[in-house]
Amino acid sequence: MSLGGCVREIGVEPLCIRADGDYSQICLLNGRSELHDKSLTALTVVLPPDFVRCHRSCLVNLRHVRSLHSGSGSRYWLVMANGKELPVGRAHVAGLRGELALE
Repeated sequence: MSLGGCVREIGVEPLCIRADGDYSQICLLNGRSELHDKSLTALTVVLPPDFVRCHRSCLVNLRHVRSLHSGSGSRYWLVMANGKELPVGRAHVAGLRGELALE
């Protein structure tokens, strides 16, 4: 998968992309991560619609989301295919429920 005209192709499916200052950290299905020189906002424009924002600092690949959970104090999180948990911002809960067909 090529991200935003990146010269080097990524051969493994991305699970999520996290903000890392002016860069983005691409977390891969195999557990590795790659640093990309574009911001989350710039990547949002070029990524397929499977990638949606789940938090102000994170994009998630919907194909690898296993479940959406809620806890006390309006705390939400996603469980990914590899078992890792990602935070979900309150502003993104309704959109994620719709994308995941949970509403």
